[in-house]
Amino acid sequence: MPRIRVLFASGMPAAAVVLETIARHHAIVALATMPSVLRQRSHPLMRARQRVAPAASVTAGAWDELLPEQGEAALDAAEGTIDLAVVYGYGRIVPIAELQLPRWGCVNIHPSALPRWRGAAPIERGLMAGDSTTDICLMHMTAGLDDGPVWARETLPIKPSTTASALYAATARIGAEQVLAHIDAMARGDSRQPTPQLSTPAIPLSYATKLTPADELLNWRAPAAQTVNQIRALEAGSGCYGYLNDCRLAIFGASADGNHLHGSQQNTTERQAWDDNATADEAGMVVAVDRKRGVVVRAGDGACVTITELQRPGKRRMKAIDFLNGFPVRVGDRWR
Repeated sequence: MPRIRVLFASGMPAAAVVLETIARHHAIVALATMPSVLRQRSHPLMRARQRVAPAASVTAGAWDELLPEQGEAALDAAEGTIDLAVVYGYGRIVPIAELQLPRWGCVNIHPSALPRWRGAAPIERGLMAGDSTTDICLMHMTAGLDDGPVWARETLPIKPSTTASALYAATARIGAEQVLAHIDAMARGDSRQPTPQLSTPAIPLSYATKLTPADELLNWRAPAAQTVNQIRALEAGSGCYGYLNDCRLAIFGASADGNHLHGSQQNTTERQAWDDNATADEAGMVVAVDRKRGVVVRAGDGACVTITELQRPGKRRMKAIDFLNGFPVRVGDRWR
């Protein structure tokens, strides 16, 4: 099979795996990314491009707006000779004129059980919602928002400990394999067609809205599981945060303890009454400091959150055992 000419569009570090995988089998003739990524020579995507596709044209923003120093020759290489465009975590709406540029159209590696979590932050919103499974979909791109038919779909379990970083890595690995299989099928002239998305009670249509700074602030009156879901959803970025002893601390790792430190043998009615009091009186309170496990904090439902990885302003991320060496935390301290 001849090497297929591929335009790859992404702005995320995890996409370097996809770029390298495709480049081992086919020709990456153009890379579309964001201006902020182009300014970072150390960005994993830019390093991967230099290793496996140094001759590829580079587009900042729109696919027909190449960097000035690349000139008209690069523009000619990017237009009219692309077989397939592959998009993963691009962060930009692709206009219909660009979708029609490649011979085989454009496919998007989308990490959700489409039509659930269409939009900008499917991994994060799925984890925040406590989803127990997700899909990696290879979707044919259309003018709508993630509403195109699906060429391939693989379901993954989400464990209580699964983080956004883990899902991004799994998406890159599985998505790259789906792309290669899709290229093989198209090159053979396979007559198969993608499957339209269908909203069902099991997989309802929903949207993964863009993350905002408000998503990072922890509410200690929330249930423990909800707080942990929020932390593991955002650990791949700047993390969640709260204030302890008047210091803003970022949190990147945590686990939930379903048992109450008090009243674990009480019946359901008594436990609920105690939980209500805990919500009012103890939410956010440090109830234990364990140098091996972490900082144990009361949540709004009376259960506990064990914080295992933190960061002070201007410092690196640290496991709790190292963090506590330089930042004293005592039982009775309260997060806000």
